[in-house]
Amino acid sequence: MRGANIPISIVVGHRLLSGEPNPMVGAIRNVRITNLTATECRPRQAGVIDPSIIAGLPEQPVENITLEHVRIVAKGGGTIGKPVEVESTRARRGAAASSGGFFIQHAKGINLKDVTLMYERPEPRPSLVANDVFDLQLDDFKPQKFSGTEVMRLSKIDKLFVRHSAALTDRISEHVDALKE
Repeated sequence: MRGANIPISIVVGHRLLSGEPNPMVGAIRNVRITNLTATECRPRQAGVIDPSIIAGLPEQPVENITLEHVRIVAKGGGTIGKPVEVESTRARRGAAASSGGFFIQHAKGINLKDVTLMYERPEPRPSLVANDVFDLQLDDFKPQKFSGTEVMRLSKIDKLFVRHSAALTDRISEHVDALKE
């Protein structure tokens, strides 16, 4: 894939544009993306560099998402903003901009296996920002590391598994309130 704004976008939101009375929020479950290479990623708007997004809602998380043998070469050069607590889908875009590679929120069963993130120019934002995730597995996750830059920023993670991941400490944790590494 070449020239995508957001290489991977798996999002449940409140759009509900059907016009039906008493609409229900949809669901995204059991998604597997394998053998994907994304290069020449381009910003949709001048200066706005979006990460890949995997995000549900507090009442309807995305579930069982696996990315395996994925390679993304992003633009890099994003702007560091202060972390944003997100409780609305409108605020999600601003919060996602705090990540240079992946933004994951309101999710269950996320597995990043043999995922490589590289950048065309230095990226000051963490490659992975995750919030409110149950069962996050990083196995052979390879983000490009820049001096003085966090690789990941996690909050409210239940069941974290990190193994064989460049620049990250191997760990198994039942609960993580907050972690920057």
